[in-house]
Amino acid sequence: MDSWSGPVQAIATAIGLPFLMLYVWKTWKIAAESSRSASATEKAAAATRDAAEVSRDTLKEMRAGREAELSPYVVAYIEMADTHIAYIVVRNLGRVPAKNVSFEFEPPLTGRFSATDTVELPRFLTGGIPFLPPGQELRSAIGTSIAMFSTDYSAPKVYTVHVSYIDSATGSKHASDYVLDVNIFFNRSFISKTSLKEIHESLSKICVQQEAIARSIERISESIERGILIANGSLVIEQAGDAARGEHAILAKLSQVADSCSLWSSLDEYERLSGSEFLVRHLQAIQRQLERLTADTENPELITRIRGIGKSIATVATLRTAPWFHDLHQLDQLVGQLIDDCRRSGGDSVSTKEEAESGEY
Repeated sequence: MDSWSGPVQAIATAIGLPFLMLYVWKTWKIAAESSRSASATEKAAAATRDAAEVSRDTLKEMRAGREAELSPYVVAYIEMADTHIAYIVVRNLGRVPAKNVSFEFEPPLTGRFSATDTVELPRFLTGGIPFLPPGQELRSAIGTSIAMFSTDYSAPKVYTVHVSYIDSATGSKHASDYVLDVNIFFNRSFISKTSLKEIHESLSKICVQQEAIARSIERISESIERGILIANGSLVIEQAGDAARGEHAILAKLSQVADSCSLWSSLDEYERLSGSEFLVRHLQAIQRQLERLTADTENPELITRIRGIGKSIATVATLRTAPWFHDLHQLDQLVGQLIDDCRRSGGDSVSTKEEAESGEY
């Protein structure tokens, strides 16, 4: 038996070795598959973690965007649009009102319309804004580009403004910093835009002004035309000589008195105020002429009435007060009555108004 045990064991070993090798190989394969499966599982787990983080970040961003969309957003900036005026502008760009808006400028904001004059800042910058609705804008002029970019301008041109405010819906606090740099507006070029409406309004104003000028010129022309007789009446009277004596010339001078009174009644208050001296001189000159003309007449009644008219003229020239206009009216009536009487009795010796104005007597 001992002699057979060795070969049998060798044969059994030889037969079992392939099965052992197959077992080992299968076991290794299973272990490798397990390892690969574990690695895949680990990768899947890592991907799941990454996906969860992405989802969490996305949700966080969505939440932040939602909060930003439903929160106030107050900004501050300097604007100089199509103009030389610089404005400090505060605006709520959000969809929710902001409360207790305050500003801190570093360095302190300085407004100037010239190189040396300081502009007082508006209350909403110095005292804050208690309530700023969405879309609301506040602005105030703080200077001009001419002053800011002059060589004598000593104020700062760059500011940092810290804006803080409270969300009126949630009560959360917000704060932002903005840089306000005036230098960005240096050496700008722009063209002012004029709308058709503005052109129409300008042309309409020009037409109104031209009409007013035309009316003024017309009034001046009328005043000059009406005032020529008052201002220069003595020049015509002093030229009368011996050929102008007699009742014919007297009627001509009386017509001039009547015309002067009628002219005076048509003047306005300003024209009367400025022309009273000329009217008085004119009437006094006619009075002296009537005295010379009546020296050669032989009509006692006419002489008496002419002297009465002379006294009325003297009264008008002396008063120069409120009754002055009343006496002038009485003088007009007195002269008119005498002219009518002379025309009824004098026949062909009566002169007309046109003759009196032209000096043909």
